[in-house]
Amino acid sequence: MNSVLQMLYKLEQLMLDIDEIYTNSKENSFLITYYFMETFYLMNNYEMKPEWLNQFRQVICSQYPQFKLNEQQDAQEFLLALLDMLHEELRNPKCGKIPIFEFQQEGEVVLTSLISYIEFENSPITKHFGNIIRTQIICQSCNYSNNKLEIAFSLLINVESSKNTVLEMLQQSFNKEVVKMKCPKCELEKKFDKQTTVIKYSEQLLICLNRYKIPGGLIDRWWNGNEIQKSTKSITLNNKLIIGKYEKILIGIVDHSGSKDKGHYRYFHLSGNDWVCFNDAKINLLCEQSIQKLIHQNETSYILLYSKQSS
Repeated sequence: MNSVLQMLYKLEQLMLDIDEIYTNSKENSFLITYYFMETFYLMNNYEMKPEWLNQFRQVICSQYPQFKLNEQQDAQEFLLALLDMLHEELRNPKCGKIPIFEFQQEGEVVLTSLISYIEFENSPITKHFGNIIRTQIICQSCNYSNNKLEIAFSLLINVESSKNTVLEMLQQSFNKEVVKMKCPKCELEKKFDKQTTVIKYSEQLLICLNRYKIPGGLIDRWWNGNEIQKSTKSITLNNKLIIGKYEKILIGIVDHSGSKDKGHYRYFHLSGNDWVCFNDAKINLLCEQSIQKLIHQNETSYILLYSKQSS
């Protein structure tokens, strides 16, 4: 929980955007936003107490029971749950829930509507973290096609791929694949070409690294059953990503040491030219040797934050 909060609180424009809505709103239903912002104020004034964080956890647990107080929380799941809750409270009342569009032909009008949702009728969450994802499937037998456009707050990549850098793994995650499913036109199970593409990247790009698996495929971290294995593959975290029309800089890393049941999270933040480690209440600058290992021999990274470079 601490590492995720520290990462979000370091995004100055995000916090200004949320603070503007929070302080000017007369709504009394901003329960998550209330705890989120009051925690931010307490941390900035060095007045944080464990009792307050426990109250914050209890409020989150009331909506997401999987985050029990006596169990280690998964940082990726907690981050996405928190962003979802903040979005629901802060979104424009005239704007509905995040839409998902499906269409059979090229949908420029649909795409324009979704971009409008992010840029003009958004919450601060969609504004800063909203990626537009397109999934297209085409039947190999009859060429029936279907397209789906949706908004995602993060991109998930598989660490156990054949690649060793974040950029290569990100590119591989969106390679074309073949899947089997029932074709609405053929009315039989057929092979489909499936292609997932990021149409629009978010200003603040969150990349979640999937380091947990079972034999036969990837699973989510809280899956119960066969023993869950954690990948400690060493990867290179690209300092810069050139994707879409913009260059994005690596400014934040949440790492995890330990197993699925117990362990520890830390947050690393790029401040100017220095990398700073936030280890609960401890804060320290990284030496050059630690920086090189953090970037080029990383075995524990779990969430990455890339930010669009200012022009």
